[in-house]
Amino acid sequence: MHLEAGSDDFISKPFDKVELLARVKSLLRISYYRNQLDEKKKLETVINEMSDGVIICSPDWVINEINASAAKYLNIIEGKGKKPA
Repeated sequence: MHLEAGSDDFISKPFDKVELLARVKSLLRISYYRNQLDEKKKLETVINEMSDGVIICSPDWVINEINASAAKYLNIIEGKGKKPA
């Protein structure tokens, strides 16, 4: 019933302290990763809307991300996973 009402988790009484701490840590970890994904999406939106060209490469210079402006300036159709010439 609790989960159907929209809660993420619940624990019944009497509760075990170890179980409670484990569940709280798990929910905090999930919340952290959700926030990280939200921040990544915001950054991607900003980069994609920039008029300046932005290219993000891996340490071995493989393009991981390229915004539309950079692709236009460099005449690149598909940028992900390509090494620059």
